[in-house]
Amino acid sequence: MTIKPLTAFGLFLIGLALVLGLQRPGPGPGPPPAPGKFKCVLVSGDKMTAAQHSAMDSAATRDYLNSKCDGGPAGWKQWPADQDASNYKDGWAELWSQVRPKLTYTPAVVIAKGTAVTVEPFPTNQTDLMILLKKYGG
Repeated sequence: MTIKPLTAFGLFLIGLALVLGLQRPGPGPGPPPAPGKFKCVLVSGDKMTAAQHSAMDSAATRDYLNSKCDGGPAGWKQWPADQDASNYKDGWAELWSQVRPKLTYTPAVVIAKGTAVTVEPFPTNQTDLMILLKKYGG
């Protein structure tokens, strides 16, 4: 076996690999939230489709949220975007005051886990709503 001398291009590739190998990528997106208890607000909107209304009001949605939300039935709300929550207890007034400025579209789904609050567009149907909720609640 004979070893061939490196060409200038080969040396360039080795140098490039070394430089790139020494640079560490920055942190990527965080891990998905661990399934578990959360608070949820289903925010209605003027432009909801019949399928979205059906998904928001379905027994499957209520049953899932009652079983997975922090506090059971008290752990989720169904509100219009202009809801006045100032008199609500158990952190709802604070949560809503934090969410309202971020609520740039409706309908929406608001998920609060610990100090993290996420606003997601309301899915187009029941199946997609359950997929979204299970992402947070398992």
